Amino acid sequence: MHALSTRRTIIAGLAAVTALAGASAGTPAIAASLSKSGPALPDLAPGTIPRMIDWIATRSGWNATMAPPVHLAAPAQLARMLYGDKAAADRICPTALYSIDRHEIYLSTSWNTDDLRDRSVLLHELVHHLQILNKVKVDCPALYDRQAYALQAAWLREQGIDEPYSFLRLDEFTIYTTTRCPNYY
Repeated sequence: MHALSTRRTIIAGLAAVTALAGASAGTPAIAASLSKSGPALPDLAPGTIPRMIDWIATRSGWNATMAPPVHLAAPAQLARMLYGDKAAADRICPTALYSIDRHEIYLSTSWNTDDLRDRSVLLHELVHHLQILNKVKVDCPALYDRQAYALQAAWLREQGIDEPYSFLRLDEFTIYTTTRCPNYY
């Protein structure tokens, strides 16, 4: 496991990107974009985020925590946060990010409180929040996403979705290949 305290890290669905301090993702422009709050999060039913946190804590055995700040950001801003100043147009555009340093969630401005898929994305990012604050140890950062996807799928099943990965427009093979530790041998 890499020492997260010496790195600025953002976790994004299908990607866990770690940038050494001073690398392109740590530039003042990116730091400034992280410090600006986007539009207010659309109203959720009262208590939705605390209920999600309690659900995650119950299923994972982790301690429940206070809800993190949640911001909306334009897709281009999310791409800059994830990839740095030179976000390439051909890269995957993230729909949500969790900032380990700031303990904040960033959702795309297209996020819709009435959309079950979008609410599951929020739950996924809340999993990352609990992982970090509970100091969950994993062999590599990609395994944070594997845990988050597993809990997201379980939550969706409880919401009546029989095939959660299909519902998320993913498949289990993609989840497996994108959330495995690199082979360093």
